[in-house]
Amino acid sequence: MLMLKELSFLTLLNSILEKLDNLIIGGDFNTSLSMLDRGGKSNHVIDEPCKKLCDLIENNNLYDVWRTRNKSSRIFSWKRICNGELQQSRIDYFLVNKKLSSYVQNVYYNTTSLSDHSFVIMNFNCSNIERGPGLWVLNNTLLCNEEYVRRVKEIISDEKENELYNKDLMIWWDNLKYKIKRYSQIFSSKMAKENRRDFYRLERQINFLCEKAACGVDIDVAKLESLKLELSAYELEKCRGAVLRSKAIWAVESDKCTKYFLNLEKYKQENNSIKELLNENNESVYATEGILDLQYKFYKELYSCVDTDNDIKCQNC
Repeated sequence: MLMLKELSFLTLLNSILEKLDNLIIGGDFNTSLSMLDRGGKSNHVIDEPCKKLCDLIENNNLYDVWRTRNKSSRIFSWKRICNGELQQSRIDYFLVNKKLSSYVQNVYYNTTSLSDHSFVIMNFNCSNIERGPGLWVLNNTLLCNEEYVRRVKEIISDEKENELYNKDLMIWWDNLKYKIKRYSQIFSSKMAKENRRDFYRLERQINFLCEKAACGVDIDVAKLESLKLELSAYELEKCRGAVLRSKAIWAVESDKCTKYFLNLEKYKQENNSIKELLNENNESVYATEGILDLQYKFYKELYSCVDTDNDIKCQNC
């Protein structure tokens, strides 16, 4: 029954795609394309769904971009433990039109504890939108870190020795905020690097165990489950940050749509960037340097000193 549904879907998809150009198709195709895409005791079978998928690829001038760039690598996008044995295969792909090959920057798989399928991530660059650093907001979870709190107290104590503390308290306060901000940014960046390092370490260990199982070596399934549990904690924290930064007002507790919130956050940042300004000749300026020049000129004139007419000033008084 499942195979009949796959055949019907692929047949319908093929008929629709014949009318389209510059295709990018991604998802779970539920069938492998070669023996390299199978792990463990399962074998690649050229059945009807596989033939239909190969026809779809050939008829629409598509190619499996990850396999083309990784000729002999064995990475599996679907993993499941059944009866104490690990089953795994690569059945999730991005199929890209060959004309668009130059726009594909990279494509890779990320293991996740949220599903038995891995994320398939493809970076596709067809525009060049430059963004600045954006708005910085203090991550208030830092206030629970003893090292961070201790160092901020030291910064405040040191700054109290500055002569501005007694002469001009407002300037001293602005300088203090700037120093705390810079230290917070450096400390946050350091913590993020450590978390990423731990995340990739867990991901490598999971992939290593899965590769061993694919070669027929017995693995410690309990250890694999433990590593996935640790990975889940990192992903949950990342998801919470993405929900907060995306300001999705309807986000509910335990919602784990990490990819959605990350894309929503990215979309907001791109929409907040200035992509076009009109110059004095009412002509559109798109280049980043031109936009910055127009902004600089506008604010320079806005806040520049101008001569005043004292007679008019006295009349208004």
